[in-house]
Amino acid sequence: MWMRRYVRDVRARLRSKDNLKKFLILRSLLHSLDMRQPTLFEQKPKQSELNAADYERVVTFALGEFQARGKVLAERDLPLDRLRGALKRAFDTFGVAEIDDEEASAVLSSLGAQVRRVPSFVAKHPFRVIVSRELAERSRQVYQDAKSQK
Repeated sequence: MWMRRYVRDVRARLRSKDNLKKFLILRSLLHSLDMRQPTLFEQKPKQSELNAADYERVVTFALGEFQARGKVLAERDLPLDRLRGALKRAFDTFGVAEIDDEEASAVLSSLGAQVRRVPSFVAKHPFRVIVSRELAERSRQVYQDAKSQK
């Protein structure tokens, strides 16, 4: 509010073309200062707590999104690393914090996928996942339903 008053006062003082150019530059600077930018130490808003069923829904959405990108999911031995991008996009879509590899593997196994651990020196994300055809089809359907509702 004070900035608008200031700009109005400056505009009243400036009548010539030279001064008008200076005023326009000043106004653009003031507008850029007026926009609120997040700071480095600002707290992120609290994210809602999810229960196991919600995590299963988000991971199912992620598997469907993985397939929507043209990748084959059913009956493939995939490293968890290949699914991390889809999981990240799904958690961003639902606006919740991302889960780590242990939790992701637990959710995938609770959905019916075969998850096995490999030694940590083999991969950064030490899990391999085999998704059944039924789970792949169900996740593709969940993704399509979610996209059609938006």
